[in-house]
Amino acid sequence: MNDIDKNTIDKGTINKIAIDKDPIDKDTIKRATQLFKALGDQTRLSIVTLLLTKEWRVSDLQNALGMEQSAVSHQLKTLKIARLVKSRRKGKSVYYSLDDQHVMDLLHGVYNHLTED
Repeated sequence: MNDIDKNTIDKGTINKIAIDKDPIDKDTIKRATQLFKALGDQTRLSIVTLLLTKEWRVSDLQNALGMEQSAVSHQLKTLKIARLVKSRRKGKSVYYSLDDQHVMDLLHGVYNHLTED
């Protein structure tokens, strides 16, 4: 990622930021903020961290996190809206997984950053 060009900041307001020579508009910055807000909750971050390993059913997440089913479902709904997780139905069970490789890369990047010397 390129450094942010100081000329792209206008009186404290970011109009566009050049990252890899592609401009990032205000709407994209707003959506990125919403994504990070979704990850900014300890329970939701715990859920997506568990989903790094495999698909999970709500009941399995409930047991792993020690939470009520309704609370886990509520957090999963927030993560789905943020496009961080997806679901698939198999019989009577619904399995949740990370939405795509970008989410995995983001989480691995965060945890790698935190464990750097």
